[in-house]
Amino acid sequence: MGIDLDLLAGPAEALAMIRQLRTDDWWPDDGLCQGAALIDLGRKVLMLFAWEGPSTTMRHRSATLELLRDARAGWEVRWMYDGPAELRAARTAPGSV
Repeated sequence: MGIDLDLLAGPAEALAMIRQLRTDDWWPDDGLCQGAALIDLGRKVLMLFAWEGPSTTMRHRSATLELLRDARAGWEVRWMYDGPAELRAARTAPGSV
């Protein structure tokens, strides 16, 4: 929860946070997933979704996405409306990492 705002600091900070969560062995399974992000450094693509938090209302989502785009000049930033299903599809697509 709150991943939408955690990503606002930019790619380097987001990756540092993610690495720390994995080091701390704090990583919920898919059944508990209430938000996620796919960060493709090679293609400069950020895809995310959240089921709770500020960006779950359309009024705030557009502002959140705009802030994320500002923090990642030259990146494609998009919302995953199908949540985990879209995340799994993106990870299994040809050329994905």
